[in-house]
Amino acid sequence: MDEKKFSFTTEEVAEFFKEINLEALVNSLRLSIDDEKNPRPENTGQGKGN
Repeated sequence: MDEKKFSFTTEEVAEFFKEINLEALVNSLRLSIDDEKNPRPENTGQGKGN
């Protein structure tokens, strides 16, 4: 099997992680908005014996 080596600049790696972090932030905000619109029992203190 022919191995290929990859080489990335610091800027390319930083840009990649910035995009990943932005996606995670957007997903987190979407979940928060969804929870405010439709609270799940475990987030309202009404579930799991509380």
